[in-house]
Amino acid sequence: MKRLFVVLAIVVTLLSGCRGRSFRDIKVNSLEIVSLSPHGLRDIDAVVRLTVYNPAVGFELTDVLGQLKYKGEEAIIITADQVMVTGKAEKTYTIPLHGTIADDFNPFQLLNLMNSSGGEKKINLDDVTLDLSLRPALRGGIGTTVVKKDIRISDFLKKQ
Repeated sequence: MKRLFVVLAIVVTLLSGCRGRSFRDIKVNSLEIVSLSPHGLRDIDAVVRLTVYNPAVGFELTDVLGQLKYKGEEAIIITADQVMVTGKAEKTYTIPLHGTIADDFNPFQLLNLMNSSGGEKKINLDDVTLDLSLRPALRGGIGTTVVKKDIRISDFLKKQ
């Protein structure tokens, strides 16, 4: 399940594509899952603790929406609340996430995905991708929507 919530770490990493040299220096130093709570059969709430080093100016992340896919099939739709990232500081943020299992996705496949670290059936993380849409904006409201498709989770994990 920890692999599923690496999404927020990817959000901050995507800011490296922003204009300005100092945005490329933003680093995610740690990611910790604080809690996971299933709600009914289709919803999952989580709280993650993310430590971010931001040498650039402060900004906020809004409209964060991710679609986690397994073998090209949409598995979980993930949203996050608005996050204000402090400028020129290293700070730990506690961020609530909400996930909804896609209607066409078998919840038992999700259990296999969460148990991929142990057990007989090991999931190939190359089969897990993420489509991500978010809006980084300066505090004055100037920003743009960033869309990244087919981000392989395995590539991200190798960089960490």
